Amino acid sequence: MKKSKFIEPEIIQIPEGNFFMGSKNGTANEIPIHSVWLDSYAIAKYPVTNR
Repeated sequence: MKKSKFIEPEIIQIPEGNFFMGSKNGTANEIPIHSVWLDSYAIAKYPVTNR
């Protein structure tokens, strides 16, 4: 079996949905708490670093 020079990250699917964003006590750009809709997306399961 030929070894790859690259390690492919494990990808997971995040489902669409609402989440609450913001803060009651945050800075001006964090107020108010509000609902945000995100479409589904894929992301690496683990952080990728160059360490």
